[in-house]
Amino acid sequence: MNLMSDFKVLVFGADCWIGKRFVKKVNETSGYIKAIPGNTEIRTLEDVRDEMDRVKPDAVLNAVSPPSNHPDIIWDSNVRVPMIISDVCQERGCSFTHFSTGRIFNQNKISPLFGFDEEDIPNPADHYLKTVFEGEQLLLNEESLILRLGTPFDDSSNENSLIVKLIEALKSGRSFSDDEVSVICVDDLIWITLRLIETRMTGIYHIANPTAVSYKLITNRIKELGIVDLAPGNFSSTQDELNSGCVLDIMKLEKELKIIGRPIQFSWQALERYLRRYKSYLLEAGAA
Repeated sequence: MNLMSDFKVLVFGADCWIGKRFVKKVNETSGYIKAIPGNTEIRTLEDVRDEMDRVKPDAVLNAVSPPSNHPDIIWDSNVRVPMIISDVCQERGCSFTHFSTGRIFNQNKISPLFGFDEEDIPNPADHYLKTVFEGEQLLLNEESLILRLGTPFDDSSNENSLIVKLIEALKSGRSFSDDEVSVICVDDLIWITLRLIETRMTGIYHIANPTAVSYKLITNRIKELGIVDLAPGNFSSTQDELNSGCVLDIMKLEKELKIIGRPIQFSWQALERYLRRYKSYLLEAGAA
């Protein structure tokens, strides 16, 4: 890659939580890499071709995240639109990266050592997750890069962040077991995604911070930090992601990151840092 010229990533779903954060973070910190929001109304091949002509990207990222409680758009967003984008990328010789979810496994392995790896067969539990898996299967035939994410979190008040979902669950009186799940800090996800895009990787990668954690331990820490009492009570997020989860094997990813030369932070390191940041933001908002 010529580091003297911009490397452009066209981002579909830049109006969604992770897509929006990806664009902002990349453009603030990544120098020669530029993230450019795509049209939010993608219906046809021509819509995608128009965006490709406008941006002339080196890579395309699909970060569209349809709400699981809108069944009328789920198949369209999880299957048809990714295929349309992938088809045009194939036409133009442009790499294509697609965000998926590790929740398609929906349980933990019996006596898991490392969790589910990329070769294991998913068992999606509901219509939403079945369409996610259907979309994956079609994209695998087109040499795309598919990133299955652990449950994502950051320090924002976005209703899709794991931290916000757990706070809302605590406010409603919900409790959790010791079952462990894989999680991913959004800032780590962004860095990993860029590295895999740059190296033009294809196939499936599981994306999570090393070491799984339990929601019970996270909620205990939220209570210890006094965040529940500081948080607003007007969240409107669904808690579907809290009902399913699993441990993802990330050995394939870790091997790739060793080649690049940078490890990612452990789950508890990231969670502690972002819980404290979130608490600081709540305190600042309360003092304003």
